Amino acid sequence: MIIVFEGIDRSGKTTQMSRLKEYLEATTSLAVWSTREPYGDECRNKIKTVSMSPQEQLDLILEDRRRHCDVIREKMGEFDIVLCDRFTPSTLAYQGYGHGIDPNILIKANEAVTGGLTPDMVIIFDLPIRAAVARLENRPLDAIERNILFLERVRWGYLDIAKRYKYHLINSNQSSELVFNKVVNRVLQALEIESLVKV
Repeated sequence: MIIVFEGIDRSGKTTQMSRLKEYLEATTSLAVWSTREPYGDECRNKIKTVSMSPQEQLDLILEDRRRHCDVIREKMGEFDIVLCDRFTPSTLAYQGYGHGIDPNILIKANEAVTGGLTPDMVIIFDLPIRAAVARLENRPLDAIERNILFLERVRWGYLDIAKRYKYHLINSNQSSELVFNKVVNRVLQALEIESLVKV
Protein backbone atom coordinates (compact mmCIF):
# COMPACT_ATOMS: atom_id res chain seq x y z
CA MET A 1 0.00 0.00 0.00
CA ILE A 2 1.30 3.45 -0.95
CA ILE A 3 0.18 6.40 1.17
CA VAL A 4 1.12 9.88 -0.06
CA PHE A 5 1.29 12.98 2.14
CA GLU A 6 0.67 16.28 0.36
CA GLY A 7 0.34 19.98 1.09
CA ILE A 8 2.26 23.23 0.95
CA ASP A 9 5.50 23.55 2.90
CA ARG A 10 4.94 23.86 6.67
CA SER A 11 1.49 22.27 6.44
CA GLY A 12 2.77 19.55 8.76
CA LYS A 13 2.81 16.68 6.26
CA THR A 14 6.41 15.63 6.92
CA THR A 15 5.96 15.62 10.68
CA GLN A 16 2.71 13.67 10.46
CA MET A 17 4.23 11.11 8.11
CA SER A 18 7.11 10.53 10.50
CA ARG A 19 4.74 10.14 13.43
CA LEU A 20 2.55 7.71 11.50
CA LYS A 21 5.56 5.55 10.64
CA GLU A 22 6.56 5.36 14.29
CA TYR A 23 2.98 4.61 15.33
CA LEU A 24 2.48 1.79 12.82
CA GLU A 25 5.82 0.21 13.68
CA ALA A 26 5.02 0.35 17.39
CA THR A 27 1.41 -0.89 17.25
CA THR A 28 1.25 -3.27 14.27
CA SER A 29 3.37 -5.95 12.64
CA LEU A 30 3.41 -4.03 9.36
CA ALA A 31 6.77 -3.24 7.74
CA VAL A 32 6.84 0.46 6.83
CA TRP A 33 9.24 2.35 4.55
CA SER A 34 9.22 6.13 4.13
CA THR A 35 10.51 8.24 1.27
CA ARG A 36 10.07 11.69 -0.23
CA GLU A 37 10.12 13.76 -3.39
CA PRO A 38 12.17 15.15 -4.86
CA TYR A 39 13.95 11.86 -4.25
CA GLY A 40 17.46 12.88 -5.26
CA ASP A 41 19.35 15.53 -3.31
CA GLU A 42 20.58 17.16 -6.53
CA CYS A 43 17.02 17.68 -7.77
CA ARG A 44 15.88 18.97 -4.39
CA ASN A 45 18.74 21.48 -4.15
CA LYS A 46 18.25 22.76 -7.70
CA ILE A 47 14.56 23.40 -7.18
CA LYS A 48 15.30 25.40 -4.03
CA THR A 49 18.29 27.38 -5.28
CA VAL A 50 18.46 27.54 -9.11
CA SER A 51 16.32 29.85 -11.22
CA MET A 52 14.50 27.71 -13.80
CA SER A 53 11.53 28.05 -16.10
CA PRO A 54 8.41 26.06 -15.12
CA GLN A 55 9.12 23.62 -17.95
CA GLU A 56 12.74 23.13 -16.90
CA GLN A 57 11.59 22.51 -13.34
CA LEU A 58 8.98 20.03 -14.55
CA ASP A 59 11.51 18.11 -16.64
CA LEU A 60 13.84 17.86 -13.63
CA ILE A 61 11.04 16.63 -11.35
CA LEU A 62 9.77 14.05 -13.83
CA GLU A 63 13.19 12.51 -14.36
CA ASP A 64 13.68 12.38 -10.61
CA ARG A 65 10.26 10.71 -10.25
CA ARG A 66 11.10 8.12 -12.88
CA ARG A 67 14.08 6.96 -10.81
CA HIS A 68 12.08 7.20 -7.59
CA CYS A 69 9.33 4.92 -8.92
CA ASP A 70 11.90 2.24 -9.70
CA VAL A 71 13.02 2.39 -6.05
CA ILE A 72 9.44 2.31 -4.77
CA ARG A 73 8.66 -0.81 -6.79
CA GLU A 74 11.67 -2.55 -5.28
CA LYS A 75 10.66 -1.55 -1.76
CA MET A 76 7.08 -2.75 -2.28
CA GLY A 77 8.48 -6.24 -2.41
CA GLU A 78 10.03 -5.79 1.03
CA PHE A 79 7.52 -3.61 2.87
CA ASP A 80 3.78 -3.68 3.52
CA ILE A 81 3.39 0.09 3.43
CA VAL A 82 5.27 2.84 1.60
CA LEU A 83 4.82 6.35 2.99
CA CYS A 84 5.76 9.10 0.54
CA ASP A 85 6.18 12.81 1.26
CA ARG A 86 4.93 14.32 -2.04
CA PHE A 87 4.23 12.52 -5.30
CA THR A 88 2.23 13.18 -8.46
CA PRO A 89 -0.38 15.48 -6.81
CA SER A 90 2.44 17.93 -6.03
CA THR A 91 3.14 18.27 -9.75
CA LEU A 92 -0.50 19.08 -10.45
CA ALA A 93 -0.62 21.61 -7.61
CA TYR A 94 2.72 23.37 -8.14
CA GLN A 95 3.39 23.09 -11.86
CA GLY A 96 -0.27 23.06 -12.85
CA TYR A 97 -2.20 25.42 -10.62
CA GLY A 98 0.88 27.33 -9.50
CA HIS A 99 2.76 27.79 -12.77
CA GLY A 100 -0.13 27.35 -15.18
CA ILE A 101 1.03 24.30 -17.15
CA ASP A 102 -1.88 22.46 -18.77
CA PRO A 103 -3.01 19.78 -16.28
CA ASN A 104 -3.74 17.33 -19.12
CA ILE A 105 -0.09 17.56 -20.14
CA LEU A 106 0.96 16.98 -16.54
CA ILE A 107 -1.29 13.95 -16.13
CA LYS A 108 0.09 12.32 -19.28
CA ALA A 109 3.67 13.17 -18.29
CA ASN A 110 3.17 11.64 -14.85
CA GLU A 111 1.67 8.49 -16.34
CA ALA A 112 4.67 8.15 -18.62
CA VAL A 113 7.29 8.34 -15.86
CA THR A 114 5.39 6.39 -13.18
CA GLY A 115 4.49 3.52 -15.47
CA GLY A 116 1.08 3.38 -13.83
CA LEU A 117 2.35 3.42 -10.26
CA THR A 118 -0.32 5.26 -8.25
CA PRO A 119 -0.92 5.83 -4.54
CA ASP A 120 -3.59 3.85 -2.75
CA MET A 121 -4.29 6.76 -0.44
CA VAL A 122 -3.53 10.49 -0.59
CA ILE A 123 -3.79 12.76 2.44
CA ILE A 124 -3.68 16.51 1.78
CA PHE A 125 -2.92 18.84 4.68
CA ASP A 126 -4.53 22.24 4.22
CA LEU A 127 -3.12 25.34 5.87
CA PRO A 128 -3.68 29.05 5.09
CA ILE A 129 -0.59 30.55 3.47
CA ARG A 130 -0.10 33.22 6.13
CA ALA A 131 -0.18 30.57 8.84
CA ALA A 132 2.37 28.49 6.91
CA VAL A 133 4.75 31.43 6.54
CA ALA A 134 4.37 32.25 10.25
CA ARG A 135 5.58 28.73 11.08
CA LEU A 136 8.92 29.50 9.44
CA GLU A 137 9.87 31.56 12.50
CA ASN A 138 13.34 33.06 11.98
CA ARG A 139 14.42 31.00 8.99
CA PRO A 140 14.89 33.04 5.79
CA LEU A 141 12.23 32.43 3.15
CA ASP A 142 13.35 30.78 -0.06
CA ALA A 143 12.21 32.03 -3.49
CA ILE A 144 9.08 29.89 -3.52
CA GLU A 145 8.04 30.86 0.00
CA ARG A 146 8.39 34.57 -0.80
CA ASN A 147 5.88 34.29 -3.64
CA ILE A 148 2.65 34.47 -1.65
CA LEU A 149 0.37 34.70 -4.69
CA PHE A 150 1.98 31.60 -6.19
CA LEU A 151 1.46 29.69 -2.95
CA GLU A 152 -2.17 30.80 -2.83
CA ARG A 153 -2.69 29.28 -6.28
CA VAL A 154 -0.97 26.09 -5.14
CA ARG A 155 -3.15 25.87 -2.04
CA TRP A 156 -6.29 26.41 -4.10
CA GLY A 157 -5.01 23.72 -6.45
CA TYR A 158 -4.65 21.24 -3.62
CA LEU A 159 -8.20 21.97 -2.47
CA ASP A 160 -9.51 21.44 -6.00
CA ILE A 161 -7.48 18.25 -6.45
CA ALA A 162 -8.77 16.87 -3.15
CA LYS A 163 -12.35 17.43 -4.26
CA ARG A 164 -11.82 16.21 -7.81
CA TYR A 165 -10.06 12.97 -6.88
CA LYS A 166 -11.76 12.43 -3.51
CA TYR A 167 -8.50 12.57 -1.59
CA HIS A 168 -8.47 12.85 2.19
CA LEU A 169 -8.34 16.53 3.21
CA ILE A 170 -7.27 17.46 6.74
CA ASN A 171 -7.26 20.95 8.21
CA SER A 172 -3.76 21.29 9.66
CA ASN A 173 -4.40 24.73 11.17
CA GLN A 174 -4.99 23.10 14.55
CA SER A 175 -2.95 21.23 17.14
CA SER A 176 -0.49 18.67 15.83
CA GLU A 177 -1.99 16.05 18.16
CA LEU A 178 -5.50 16.53 16.80
CA VAL A 179 -4.22 16.35 13.24
CA PHE A 180 -2.30 13.17 14.04
CA ASN A 181 -5.36 11.53 15.56
CA LYS A 182 -7.27 12.18 12.36
CA VAL A 183 -4.42 10.82 10.25
CA VAL A 184 -4.20 7.63 12.30
CA ASN A 185 -7.91 6.97 12.21
CA ARG A 186 -8.18 7.47 8.46
CA VAL A 187 -5.18 5.28 7.75
CA LEU A 188 -6.29 2.51 10.10
CA GLN A 189 -9.74 2.62 8.55
CA ALA A 190 -8.16 2.19 5.10
CA LEU A 191 -6.09 -0.68 6.47
CA GLU A 192 -9.20 -2.11 8.15
CA ILE A 193 -7.53 -2.04 11.55
CA GLU A 194 -9.56 -0.90 14.55
CA SER A 195 -8.27 2.46 15.78
CA LEU A 196 -7.10 2.85 19.36
CA VAL A 197 -6.94 6.64 19.04
CA LYS A 198 -10.04 8.66 19.86
CA VAL A 199 -10.89 11.85 17.96
